Amino acid sequence: MVRFLFKLLNDSKAYRVSLWKFDFTRRIQEIRKGGFSKLFALAAVLGRLLRLRLRGEIDLVIFPAGGPHLAPLVRDALLLPCATLLSKNVVMHFHAAGLASVWDDQPFLLRVWLKFWGQRVDGAIVLTDFGKVDPQVMGIQRVLRVPNGLKDRNPMGLLPKAPRSGSGGTQFLYVGHLCNDKGIPELLRAFAVHVEKYPQATLALVGECLGEFSEERLQAELDSLGLRTAVALVGVLEGSELDQQFRDADVLVFPTHAPYESFGLVMVEAMMWGLPVIATDWRANSEVMGNPLPGICYEIEKTPSGSLSESLGKFEDSTNLWPTWSAIGRQRFLDCYSQERFLGRIEDMISDVLDRTSEVV
Repeated sequence: MVRFLFKLLNDSKAYRVSLWKFDFTRRIQEIRKGGFSKLFALAAVLGRLLRLRLRGEIDLVIFPAGGPHLAPLVRDALLLPCATLLSKNVVMHFHAAGLASVWDDQPFLLRVWLKFWGQRVDGAIVLTDFGKVDPQVMGIQRVLRVPNGLKDRNPMGLLPKAPRSGSGGTQFLYVGHLCNDKGIPELLRAFAVHVEKYPQATLALVGECLGEFSEERLQAELDSLGLRTAVALVGVLEGSELDQQFRDADVLVFPTHAPYESFGLVMVEAMMWGLPVIATDWRANSEVMGNPLPGICYEIEKTPSGSLSESLGKFEDSTNLWPTWSAIGRQRFLDCYSQERFLGRIEDMISDVLDRTSEVV
């Protein structure tokens, strides 16, 4: 999304735009972790900011907040003062949520430091109404809601093919990190129950393993649940290959309960392709999906896999609603999450902060 936003602003020709590149995590295994390599990366990041400042005054930095984990919070604590001192205005962009829920657990001095500098920024961008609590704990007074948007990769407005009535061969799709926080263990257990009743159903997992949910553990889970033939491990896909997965699927499953979940962009991608969505009623998921829902939003109970299994069955038994859910999601994308909507909201934010002739980083 940072890359997408930079390209939109640069292509708009309304601003002089530079990229202050944050390059801390080279491999997925390093995400949210500290280390000496990241200290060296910090020096390089600060050097980039100084070079940008030497080229001329910086009118606005759109600063991507790192999230609720300790390593990115320390990163923000080190970089935010530099951005504030070297530019006229700073707006923090909260791509990740969950800071408010862990705020009291952070070291006292870190909280005091972040709040000191948070009170000196000029505003914050959040993706949903749910996310407004995060900048507020940092003392940021001005909070703007700007949902993410995407370029429409479905320009013909194609909707999914008609349900294969009676075949039970529904194609379920998951896209994202394969880890505990995203609900992958619950998804596999729920799907194992589901294929007992619907043996022709298939599940495609698009993404890579993260954290404690290793490739070895994933393979062991598939073996123990007897899902080797029903689940396809697709890996990381981009561009046309990822689009083909959305076109081939019947429904996106998004079982996240991640503490950092802010928006669930993959649900927007599904709605772009007119794909119904089955998602947890977690944080802002229902807000992103909208009302009426383009599918099923289920509550996480004491047995999340049981709730998900029921939702998978409910979807199978509601083929008459698939076209309606598909059309609702496609219209929701056009009304709320198109590239044009996103750029317009960002430009409104910028115009509130500075003149259109200013430089944005």
